[in-house]
Amino acid sequence: MPSDAPSTTRTDPAMRHAHDAIAALLHHGLRPTPPNYVLWFEFHAGQAAALRAALEDRLRDPSPLGEAEMAALHARFGASPSGPTLAEISRRLGEAVRDAAVILDGTATDAVRYERSLEGAAAALASGTADWPEVLAGLIRETQALRDKGAILARRLAETGRRAEALREELEEARREAATDVLTGRPNRRAFETALERHLAGDALPCLLLLDVDHFKAVNDRHGHAAGDLAVRHLGTTLREAARAADMPARLGGEEFAVLMPGTPPERAMCAAEALRQAIAREGVMLEDGTRLALTVSGGLAAATPGEGSARLIERADAALYAAKRAGRNRIEAAP
Repeated sequence: MPSDAPSTTRTDPAMRHAHDAIAALLHHGLRPTPPNYVLWFEFHAGQAAALRAALEDRLRDPSPLGEAEMAALHARFGASPSGPTLAEISRRLGEAVRDAAVILDGTATDAVRYERSLEGAAAALASGTADWPEVLAGLIRETQALRDKGAILARRLAETGRRAEALREELEEARREAATDVLTGRPNRRAFETALERHLAGDALPCLLLLDVDHFKAVNDRHGHAAGDLAVRHLGTTLREAARAADMPARLGGEEFAVLMPGTPPERAMCAAEALRQAIAREGVMLEDGTRLALTVSGGLAAATPGEGSARLIERADAALYAAKRAGRNRIEAAP
């Protein structure tokens, strides 16, 4: 730490962690975005053991630490997003809806008041005692005022409607981002678990395929973490393109993926799983230096049974995956 650092930085742990986080961003040439800052602050504060272990392991590699790797760490360890949260967008959308309700309520009140004025004018004229030019002049003034106010309220209502629609679209986008893996663009673990629970509660039970890249540590050790990220992104793209339209490929974390196959009999699910495995092995990955990296996966397939929970189904698919690893890798094993 520089000798001219403020004394509070040396005595206050939070200030020291903040100072170290900024120093880390400068050292690695990273953008000082809120997510990057929060990640390094938590690293120096030692509040997230898994994050600290992952970063310490990465820092043993002398290659530059890039923004793509930081994005992957954000996705993996849940660093705070820089944009508005779902709760914030929902709050703003609620305000817009309430504003519209107030405008409509005001319009209704004005309409009731004008209706009463008409009734009063009609009664006065019917009595034969009212000064009808004065009554009509007052009614004309009220009509014009209501027309002017109605135009203003209509503009306000239209503006509120546009604001509500923009917020609704922003909310949908934020929901999509919250359910999407940053590195691959595939659904993340949260989205996968939600979909799995929904299909397990339905009548047509799904099959679950778990996939893990073979010898992934060797890829990182030999070619660097940037190549590892490239391999993971490529795997996500291959799964999206090769999977059936009804299937849901998702990234669970690291080099592990899942493919949810709704309402698929085990025999058809195994055929689909084999097709995915072969597509991944056939494609390989082209690294930035022009090197073609062979890429294979091992997989475990499990068919859901009536009344089976998600944890048990995942456990059975995971056991089949490790059986595939033990049997030589680059293969799919079915759970009993």
